Amino acid sequence: MANNDNNDRGGIWGILIVSIISIVMVVIVLAWATAGWKNWDPEKWFNSWGVVKPDTDDEQDGETPHKHTFDTTKWLSDSKNHWHASTCVHDIVINLAAHTYENGICTVCSHKEPTEPAPHKHTFDNAKWESDEKNHWHPSTCGHNIVKDIAPHNYKDGACTVCGSKELTEPEPHKHTFDTTKWESDSRNHWHPSTCGHNIVANMAAHTYEDGICTVCGHNRN
Repeated sequence: MANNDNNDRGGIWGILIVSIISIVMVVIVLAWATAGWKNWDPEKWFNSWGVVKPDTDDEQDGETPHKHTFDTTKWLSDSKNHWHASTCVHDIVINLAAHTYENGICTVCSHKEPTEPAPHKHTFDNAKWESDEKNHWHPSTCGHNIVKDIAPHNYKDGACTVCGSKELTEPEPHKHTFDTTKWESDSRNHWHPSTCGHNIVANMAAHTYEDGICTVCGHNRN
């Protein structure tokens, strides 16, 4: 009777263990299916169980893995670094390092140190004065719209003592001129005509007749 009880208990434990293992396997399968087979990393999975992933490198098939090669006799460079380029068509370099300049030349690859261009220096014609009605100056000879030594004129005797520019003066107001030896007239008045070309007269006055003749201009009333 005791043996039967032990057998029953052993059978129960066996069923229990198998059930647990089955549940674990189901969970693993569901997790794998949920995550997606594309995201499954067998190397991580093997390592998590302490199993070494089988070697699938070319060496397993007797092939030697690729070894990168470089031209160590030739330096390539840019404005900041130099390096040895690969000769195996892979986009990879070695010995990449910043330039170390001495006297403007890199001591490793002979790259010339970039220098800032010298700032433009304006040039002027110091022998020539240009001017307007107020100032004088030296013009530029470098093509830039800039002047030098600009200053107001300093006039003496009608000319600037620096640039020779003549002083501008206000023209005198026009003075009308008339022929005071000649009278012009109409039926009512007489006057002296202008000789300056302007339509203006002088000494206009009404006739003063005596015996039908103007005593001033000689106009005949008849």
